[in-house]
Amino acid sequence: MADKNLIGYWVTRFLQEYSDNERGCAWNTRLSYCDAFRLLFTFVSKKTDKPVDRLFVEDISSDMVRNFLTHLEHDRKCCAKTRNLRLKAIRALSRFISQNSPEHASWSNDIHNIATKNEGRSEVIYLELSGMEALLNIVDPKNWTTC
Repeated sequence: MADKNLIGYWVTRFLQEYSDNERGCAWNTRLSYCDAFRLLFTFVSKKTDKPVDRLFVEDISSDMVRNFLTHLEHDRKCCAKTRNLRLKAIRALSRFISQNSPEHASWSNDIHNIATKNEGRSEVIYLELSGMEALLNIVDPKNWTTC
């Protein structure tokens, strides 16, 4: 019987049961989840000096996740949007674990209390009327191959 305290047990169930069967997630979403978990578990494995296949749910503490998110931003030079995407994957896994293992509800709550980072707003760039007219005047409406 599988040890329900090992994170690997829950990741397998999450990817097979939840993301595939229950939610019907797109292939790219599943790949994104896998990438986030691979990065997280490698990070935690190095910090705890445990092999990835021996990591427990409690090894993925909220402090460890915060350190991982900081690592993404500073060491891997990821933007806030990437950081938040990884956090959403971790939250989805923690929600799944708490729904199926009530003894991990407090742990999951701690993970969900990690704040997302403000991604900022990108500047909207647009053409003035003169620029739009200049762009349209480049095209010869009688000859579509000039583009």
